Amino acid sequence: MNMKLKYVFLLLVLQTGFHNLYSQSYSVDYKSFTYKGANKFEIFSKDNNTTNQTLLRVSKDGIIIKEVKLDFVNEEPDMIYFDKYIDELKKYVIIKGRYSFILLNLYNFQLSKTYSATFYGIGQDAQSRMISGLKIIFNGRFVIGYCVDSGVFLYDFSDFYNGFEVFSANNPLVSANKIFVLNDFSNIGKKFGLFVYADGWEVDYKYLFKNKNIEYETFNYIGKNQDNIENIIENSTFADANYTILKEILPNNEFNFLVYDNYYGKLLNLPNIYKHADKQQIINYLNNKKT
Repeated sequence: MNMKLKYVFLLLVLQTGFHNLYSQSYSVDYKSFTYKGANKFEIFSKDNNTTNQTLLRVSKDGIIIKEVKLDFVNEEPDMIYFDKYIDELKKYVIIKGRYSFILLNLYNFQLSKTYSATFYGIGQDAQSRMISGLKIIFNGRFVIGYCVDSGVFLYDFSDFYNGFEVFSANNPLVSANKIFVLNDFSNIGKKFGLFVYADGWEVDYKYLFKNKNIEYETFNYIGKNQDNIENIIENSTFADANYTILKEILPNNEFNFLVYDNYYGKLLNLPNIYKHADKQQIINYLNNKKT
């Protein structure tokens, strides 16, 4: 590579970031695929009427290496297939069902637990809880997706075998799009923000901020029953439904409030008198914007 090409490549890295340049995932969307021309992965069912007999088979040159039952519950076998895979620092493929998904390690053929999105909806119909638009981002650390009647979701697979769902900083009962505040492992003690949003059945994300010391509260969904949820939605204020308020901690014990709208992830330009005000004053200001 000559010096001019090296310079162009360096500019590309600096402008896009390593995460965008080296975070390529691939679609499979089928019952079988061959990884790098060697190991073949297949999903098949011995009984089309039950997922108890939906199996994963790994083989090479016609020799079976592994055959194991997939731990899906109340899923139609025809709806279980390989979805996306990543071939980077983390190497895994998503096995997707109608309502849940499993990760398969492409290196040692180990399976993760079965994951589904927390359901925040009230109405229930044939499509409720269905997941779609799964996307692998940040070199395999996160999987984002969409859950019908519940909105987008984000799972953290920093530890492949102990993934967990990250709860949003905004109220998930009144907003399908979500704002997530996440730990920056490359800058201990700092956080970055992602706005994850749905466009039809597809899901995407954008950065809100990087390298900040943020205080925030996640919505406590645990223990809420149907009546609680209906009451929360009915009594949600304009500010709660439309905005997320984050507190940025600055040097010398100072702070600044960051307010993002829940629909587009845009930073609201607060009047200066509110940037260091009490949080309740900001909520009152936002509620008054409705009028």
